[in-house]
Amino acid sequence: MKKVITLLLILCVVSMYALDIHVAPHGSDANDGTESKPLLTIKAAQAKLRASGRIGKEACNIMIHEGVYRLKTPLQITTADSGSEQFPVVYSAAKNENVVITGAQLITSKWEKFKDGIYRTHVGDLNAIDQLFVDQKRQHMARYPNFNTGFIPTDGDPSVRGKKAGTVPFSGAAPDAWDAKKAAEWKDPTGAILNGMHRGLWGSQHYFVTGKNNKGELVYEGGWQNNRSAPPHKGYRMIENVFEELDVPGEWYHNTKDGWLYYMPEAHVNLNNTKIEAVLQIKHLIEVYGDYKLPVAEMVIHKSGNAQKETVVKNYETNKAVKNVHITGIHFTGTKRTLRETIEPLLRSDWCVYRGGAIHMRGTENIVIDHCSFKELGGNAVFVDSYSRNIQIKENIFQNNGSTDVNFVGSFAAVRDPSFSFQHLPPPLDEIDTTIGPKSEEYPADCIVENNLMMLCGRFEKQASGINISMSSRITLRHNTISHTPRAAINVCDGTWGGHIIEWNDCFETVLETHDHGAFNSWGRDRYLV
Repeated sequence: MKKVITLLLILCVVSMYALDIHVAPHGSDANDGTESKPLLTIKAAQAKLRASGRIGKEACNIMIHEGVYRLKTPLQITTADSGSEQFPVVYSAAKNENVVITGAQLITSKWEKFKDGIYRTHVGDLNAIDQLFVDQKRQHMARYPNFNTGFIPTDGDPSVRGKKAGTVPFSGAAPDAWDAKKAAEWKDPTGAILNGMHRGLWGSQHYFVTGKNNKGELVYEGGWQNNRSAPPHKGYRMIENVFEELDVPGEWYHNTKDGWLYYMPEAHVNLNNTKIEAVLQIKHLIEVYGDYKLPVAEMVIHKSGNAQKETVVKNYETNKAVKNVHITGIHFTGTKRTLRETIEPLLRSDWCVYRGGAIHMRGTENIVIDHCSFKELGGNAVFVDSYSRNIQIKENIFQNNGSTDVNFVGSFAAVRDPSFSFQHLPPPLDEIDTTIGPKSEEYPADCIVENNLMMLCGRFEKQASGINISMSSRITLRHNTISHTPRAAINVCDGTWGGHIIEWNDCFETVLETHDHGAFNSWGRDRYLV
């Protein structure tokens, strides 16, 4: 009985000294952060918590109340926000309240009729809109062919290598999408995006139109999104962000030169009474970054193939990690697509990545992300980068994201004799570093992804998976349901450094838009000896 009373007293003391800072859409950053007088922004709550001097000494919670929190810059969690193992710092949605953190901004200007069922509104000198949501539903850039229409090849088409994909890539494709004859219909396609599948259907490659030449052909650059780039597939092609292709309900076009946003709604929709949200430039919503040595070392990688481009990769060396932070119960949405930035090759696989996501962690320990949802993001959802230990990603929902849901990617600085491409010759046998293990600690290890529901990743980038692992060690993937993926459900890019446990995952409806792959895929091509 005495032990029970003692325990209750301890719990009472802990609860008495817990620091809860409240945030609500009706609050003010001039308030004191109590439940009755909440702050307006999460950033202000974070500053108040830092100033308290109580972080790591007692329970510290930033309680976020129901509403939409629109960010123009990422929330940065640093070593100043580190809790302790006993008292982690918690960023939490208030109990049973719906909290949304988004990079999408409201469009509040009035709409007017344009022509042919198209409406328009003047948005001024906004950055180019990258995603548009109408009543929280993602709409489509004006495109050819239209969504869920277009080319479906026969099994005899040699450009499909004898077998057609389970789902038409990009939810609609056509062989003439990039042709000069088609381009003759477009006054100025500058800024258009050419989306094409790799010739071998090893993911997608994306190109960016800079204009037309004197023959009326499209001039463009790109194609670097696949580490073994090749000419694009002859049939699976789609073009978007072309004004003249705005011809069906649900399509939109933003003319950045004159500031008009055009949209074709369904017949029953009154745009002036509808919530319209636009994603402009934000790629990350939360950045959890440790302290690192300066200057940051850089490595230049020369890509080969038809999409040659020099890539500069930063290799961080962590001085001090962000520790003991818990993010729970929050809905994340509305980030920019990263088609241009997906350029960094991963160790002789087909993969290139963009190091970033809605939550981007680098130089971290003991971070928990649970009971959150990640939906309608433009790129990756969660990216665990370089030095990261004991990261737990549990009981979340991932749906309709542009690229990969969860990435674990270490630094090249930890790899002995890395080879980036298939044209990259390894060192001679008498020079290659045969030492077992990594060169440094700059890689994710001892992390777990457990009990998550992941579906419909890779909406924009087709070299994407529910979970991707590269240059990492001892990652456990357990009891996840992963479905409806364009490529693998789970991808392991290399054999650096292994020790992973993959068990009790339910993976189905995979490799729907690509070929030469499987539900589980692994490469294992480092170190490479000749």
